[in-house]
Amino acid sequence: MLRKLLAVFVLLVGVGIVMADEAKGKVKKVEKGTVTVVVDGKDMEFKLGKDSKVYEGDAEVTGKDRGKLLKGLKEGAEVTVVYAKEGDKVTVKEFKVKK
Repeated sequence: MLRKLLAVFVLLVGVGIVMADEAKGKVKKVEKGTVTVVVDGKDMEFKLGKDSKVYEGDAEVTGKDRGKLLKGLKEGAEVTVVYAKEGDKVTVKEFKVKK
């Protein structure tokens, strides 16, 4: 029984990881919780929610430091965005700012 539950859990986690997309690019602009990133010459908008994890380098940034990091993003900053797309809705899972 425990093996079956573990197998189902691993399968669900694996499906979640497979469904996530990743975009690497440079910040174009930041306004009101939305970051526009240029990815392969194309603008992509990402809205960061409360559940979105934010990283500076490898370190997760939380609380007031998260807000400061996002407000302080400059045009041209290199970022990686891990997101899931469900229909027209895009959910940002991780937002990583390169140090």
